[in-house]
Amino acid sequence: MDYLALIMQIALGLILLLSAVLKLLSLGSLLDIMNLLRLTPKNLNKLIAVLLVGAELATGSLILFGYLARTAAIVGSVLFIGFIGLHRYALARKIDMTCGCHGKWISTRLGKAGIVQNSIYLIYALPIIFWSTQPSLSLLITTSIQQVITLILLPAFLLLVLSMCTTVYSFEKPIK
Repeated sequence: MDYLALIMQIALGLILLLSAVLKLLSLGSLLDIMNLLRLTPKNLNKLIAVLLVGAELATGSLILFGYLARTAAIVGSVLFIGFIGLHRYALARKIDMTCGCHGKWISTRLGKAGIVQNSIYLIYALPIIFWSTQPSLSLLITTSIQQVITLILLPAFLLLVLSMCTTVYSFEKPIK
């Protein structure tokens, strides 16, 4: 189970870090989206955006490097549940716009695709929460290069591709 947890640590850590960096590079777009959604007071949106990006950076780093990975995976799960709530809110209100989930470069619409995507991330977090026993780098050091590639990096890459497919491919019709 260590390998499954490690694969998920690498995939989920990279996803969170990529998401945070892309949001950071387009913080203005994220603020515009937050202002349009009107879920929080406009004067708090800058603080909330910075805290969100900081939480994703910290959580992604801790998960990727395996320090406090279980705790970080729980925090990440709370983030994903919040994001699912945001997408459900948009569906209920028939809001058709980008969510800013991955900055302005990778466009994801609010709605079903975002719910599926964040549900997949929740599934990624489960092995980390239940089976992660050591820092991911220490397991990589004790494993041969061939095993690292075939057992860890290739599956992690496939999980990243699956994640990006749910982001890029919108399998839903625009909300009318």
